[in-house]
Amino acid sequence: MSWRVKGIQMTGKCHEENLPMGQDRICYTSKNGIAVIGVADGCSESKASDIGGKLLIEGIANYLTEYFEELYMAKYEKAAKNVADKIRIWLSGLSGIMEADALDYASTLCMIAVDQERYVSLNLGDGCIGAWNQDKAKIISRPLNSFGRYTAYLTVDENIEGCIKIGRGDASKWDGFVILSDGMKDKFRTERKFLRMMNRMTEDVNFQMKRLG
Repeated sequence: MSWRVKGIQMTGKCHEENLPMGQDRICYTSKNGIAVIGVADGCSESKASDIGGKLLIEGIANYLTEYFEELYMAKYEKAAKNVADKIRIWLSGLSGIMEADALDYASTLCMIAVDQERYVSLNLGDGCIGAWNQDKAKIISRPLNSFGRYTAYLTVDENIEGCIKIGRGDASKWDGFVILSDGMKDKFRTERKFLRMMNRMTEDVNFQMKRLG
């Protein structure tokens, strides 16, 4: 299965002065017949969240290509614990190498892995994952955050397995998938607006993956 992938990471206007390099990090990998795209949005209060987001999302992407079948078949609680444990291991390793506290690497995590017929999605925080075909578009994983009081679920949360949303389903009926950064669901409240957005790249789209054949 071939996919066309395109992504963008931008520095938000409110961060341009203090964080010129931004904190969003995107990742794509393909191995063992599994294609993975992901977005990590670093916490602005954590001094190394851009590094943590980049290295963590790359590590979890590789993990998804290796353990896709296991995560797809496992009971939900088991799958959530496996992912949470892997995140903790990566953060612990980063802390040892970089000589910084795990809290310094805090970020959200939003990813989807697909083979020819199935998908596995991971959503920890305020990202949003959508899918579309010629007839319709659907949000398959919504943000966990309550924006009214801004609850941030991050990779350093003590209860990662209780916060992370894992989705599993049929990928064959979709032509493509997209990951949106925090809060974008509010801009695309209707399926029609969502479908129109899928057909073009905008600054609001972090990552898009489209089936080629």
